[in-house]
Amino acid sequence: MRRYSVLVALILAIAILVWQVSGIVRQGIMRPDDFAEYWAASRLLMSGGNPYDAAQLLRLQQGIGWSEPQPVMMWNPPWTLMIVMPFGLLGYPVGRLLWLAAMGGVLTACIVWLWTFYGGSPRQRWLALLLGFTFAPVLTGLHPGQISPLVLAGVVLFLYFGVRGHWLAAGCAIGALFVKPHVLYLFWLALGLWVWRARRWSVLLGAASALGVALGVALLLNPAVITQYLQAVATGRLVAWAPHTLGGLLRLLYGEATPGPFWLQFLPVLAGLAWFASRWRRRGAQWDWGIEVPFLLLVSVATSPYAWFYDQVVVLPALLQSAIWVLRLRPRLAITVGVCYLAFNLLFLFPLFVTMNKAWYVCYMLSGPLAVFGYAVLRSRLAASNSVMRPDCPKS
Repeated sequence: MRRYSVLVALILAIAILVWQVSGIVRQGIMRPDDFAEYWAASRLLMSGGNPYDAAQLLRLQQGIGWSEPQPVMMWNPPWTLMIVMPFGLLGYPVGRLLWLAAMGGVLTACIVWLWTFYGGSPRQRWLALLLGFTFAPVLTGLHPGQISPLVLAGVVLFLYFGVRGHWLAAGCAIGALFVKPHVLYLFWLALGLWVWRARRWSVLLGAASALGVALGVALLLNPAVITQYLQAVATGRLVAWAPHTLGGLLRLLYGEATPGPFWLQFLPVLAGLAWFASRWRRRGAQWDWGIEVPFLLLVSVATSPYAWFYDQVVVLPALLQSAIWVLRLRPRLAITVGVCYLAFNLLFLFPLFVTMNKAWYVCYMLSGPLAVFGYAVLRSRLAASNSVMRPDCPKS
């Protein structure tokens, strides 16, 4: 069974790679691709241009085959540019392939380490990789070249260095979360309270250092980059979209033609804050990052005011932890859970091959709450014993 599973995983990985490469190198075609924004923005920054100017981005993207009247905009903050700059030095096809390889490598390292960290058997790492690379948010993020895996890497490195007591390095690691700081807003809240309680000021020093270096590089190449970013955000284009969140669903249900008021996106945040307040009151004195991170990330991304389906790659800790619980405590449930997992992924991967409509948007918007519900049920029924928790998780 194991050999067949490994073979299926290998075939799936090769098929995904061929699919990605064929779309990248096919001449005369430039599909909507998030990497195009990173590539063009980094080139503009290095040449003294404005990485947040739609006209300049469009000219560069048209040069690589983009045929739409509007460019793929760069909406990540200026400090993100330092990360994507090395790939902007290369031609688009080569840079895109290397970006795919880099994100795949990041995900592989994160999946393997998380599996070991939460007590998974080393002989079942193949299962961890199979689960990770068939997870719909992972595939929908790799497909357009999204940067979301770096957010997961920041959390994983924070845990990795925290276990070893290297809190300055742990702080530097969470600098990766600044790429999309809004997605894990509850993580930031927990971090601030924990640092204050535990007096781990070196974590803040590390995070500030990482942010300062990244922003300093961008400012060195373009001193006006912060102003240019704020001007781009002020155009209101971000407000016009209803993202894949509960808040986005509220806006979508408000009106058929155009999304409802922007403030509706922030209503689920109140639920997230209430959940966190209750959890911190009960567990704050003995806060254990390794135990709390999976649930914290799940609730945060599910109630975030602004996130997309591929941002749910950050819930991989909860997915892998749940798989370990099932295999260890209720192995007979593995087939049932596996079928449900397969159905979930097929449902959310289907829109990649068809035209997206409102029904699929609603599915994406409900995926976060569904994941929270499923994890909460498993946690309450299967994780009653502390033996399933890692004893070496970083504590305050």
